[in-house]
Amino acid sequence: MTRPRRDPRAERAARLVQAGLRPRLLPRDAVVPTSGRKRRDPRGERAAAVAPAPRLRLDRLHLGGGTAPVVRAAVKAAAPAIRVIDNPAFLILVVADAPAGRLSPHDRQLLGAARLLADAGNAGGAVRLLAPDLAEPAGPAGADQVSPLPAEADPERRVAAIAAMIAATAPRHVLFPESETGGDLARRVAARLGETLFAEAEQITARAVSRKARAGRIEQRRAPPRLLTVIADCVAPHRGPPHAVTVCPPEVAESRTRLMVGPRIPADPATVKLTEADFVVSAGNGVTDFAGFAALARALNATPAGSRVVCDAGHLPRERQVGASGSVLDAACYLALGIAGAPQHLQGIARVQHVVAVNTDLHAAMIARAGLSIIADAQHVIPALLTALAEEAGAAGNSARLAGAPENRTTTGSSLAPETMPFTGAATVLLSAGRHPVSFRPAAVPVETQAVRLARDLGATVTGLHAGTEDAGLREHLGMGLDTIGLLPLSEDGDPLPALAAHLRATAPALILAGQRGQGSTDGGLLPYLLAETLGLPIVADAAALRLVAPGLLLVTQALPRGARREVRVALPAVVTVHPAAPAPLSFAYARARRGGFVPRPVGDVALASAVADDAVEERPYRRRPRLLEAGTSTSEATGRVLIDPAPYEAAREILAHLRRIGVLRPTP
Repeated sequence: MTRPRRDPRAERAARLVQAGLRPRLLPRDAVVPTSGRKRRDPRGERAAAVAPAPRLRLDRLHLGGGTAPVVRAAVKAAAPAIRVIDNPAFLILVVADAPAGRLSPHDRQLLGAARLLADAGNAGGAVRLLAPDLAEPAGPAGADQVSPLPAEADPERRVAAIAAMIAATAPRHVLFPESETGGDLARRVAARLGETLFAEAEQITARAVSRKARAGRIEQRRAPPRLLTVIADCVAPHRGPPHAVTVCPPEVAESRTRLMVGPRIPADPATVKLTEADFVVSAGNGVTDFAGFAALARALNATPAGSRVVCDAGHLPRERQVGASGSVLDAACYLALGIAGAPQHLQGIARVQHVVAVNTDLHAAMIARAGLSIIADAQHVIPALLTALAEEAGAAGNSARLAGAPENRTTTGSSLAPETMPFTGAATVLLSAGRHPVSFRPAAVPVETQAVRLARDLGATVTGLHAGTEDAGLREHLGMGLDTIGLLPLSEDGDPLPALAAHLRATAPALILAGQRGQGSTDGGLLPYLLAETLGLPIVADAAALRLVAPGLLLVTQALPRGARREVRVALPAVVTVHPAAPAPLSFAYARARRGGFVPRPVGDVALASAVADDAVEERPYRRRPRLLEAGTSTSEATGRVLIDPAPYEAAREILAHLRRIGVLRPTP
């Protein structure tokens, strides 16, 4: 477009004629003054933005020369210097979950906490990362050394390897993530080494760590101990220069195993909760073919979701809504189809690591949030994605048939799972004096009431056991399946471990159940592990279901992250902790609660033993702190790519390649 730009103010001034007391304007065709500037061509600007690198930037000020807006080339920053720590003054070990060989956001935050402790006061400490089969560099995350951990699921073998590494390196601190896997390993290691564990730390500095305790009423603060677990979103990841990484061989350790661990059973993406989903495909106002959308979710093995507009129209159920008024996601990837990105919707995906957006509006908020943006109609991209996935599946099937590989077939008929046998032994459920999270009034701990139901469903003779004094919250258990509760007299500050161990040795129950996190002075969940170590019994964590499959053989269904499950066989007697994903507790019956009662069960002088006060721990009223909210992982979403008006098949190929690059889809063989 070469037409000069109009200047309305100059036009009016040129036409203004002073005629007497009242000015008048000449006709419009008398003069047409111009500003000298070329008129903007929005279509030309859009056409010029065809190869953004890495993010679309329009040169509206003509800094690149010429008159038409152009795309400014991204300025490459100088490569950061790599930090090398050759002779560290001390070591800090970090045990990472590293699902699928990649560091999770929680793992990166753990490395950031380790760097705070290692670099405090220029101490010159090094961070050694313990992770199984890591498939990405750990130097940018802040690690100086890497040692492999056993990739097998047996926790006892991994604990033996971690304990051998601690004995060989004598680290100053050992950090674990407070997750299903990391929390279980931390408590097993602490029980094996006989050391204290500062669990669920939510604030870390070089001088002090703090956590909430006593049902959230107080805050415990002390100097950083040797063993501690860190909750998610309390420490920022490492943002400094990358570190040079040295690979260290693992330590050889003799391991014992008393658990038969089965394979991981992934959750069905079509039925898993949105808060537990790992890969979510979401539909917005730009999607009209919901049959094709459902087929795409199945083909990608993703969880279907939608915006509020879609759920209000009835195309998806309300529990599939994403946003501030729906579900807040913690997924690895979010594929948004036809979603512009309202502020409430963006709140729901604030914790998502990778976002892929397909939308016709280049300036939509979802495009700015996405790591890969396709400026196209989602209704054209969905069939192209289905076609590309079908072609890849057909090619993979032909290759397998040519290679002679057997085809996967679904077996129908009787289940191969062993039949359930009646449980004829006794079960003891460990109870704690719970408090309501808001009013702090006496109340039963929910996960302990679920443990009572699991024991009742087994058909066992169930008794409750509490070390302390009679508490009003304990009476609720009497109305949910318990007939009596044994009381071991103990002061509020007493150590329950000796009293419980002595009583359980005398009664010898076949099964000891406990909540994943009891409520007491620390609420750290370490007591069942210490009890199992003292009694010499195996322990299985995070049980969601129990079955007796053979005489003396218990099948425990473990609850894993992202809604997955795993079956573990353990010989009785054993200790089992219960996960909140277990079945809901039995309904409360007031008359039954009144009929039940407390039975004092003294166990001698050991029941009166008191815990040694830890002078290093300072207690004060709990103060709630804001949590860290950080979108993306090691790769900033601001460096995403934008494709404008690509062919549908080209857009589908680009999306699938991006999903494989970030590890959501496996590469096609």
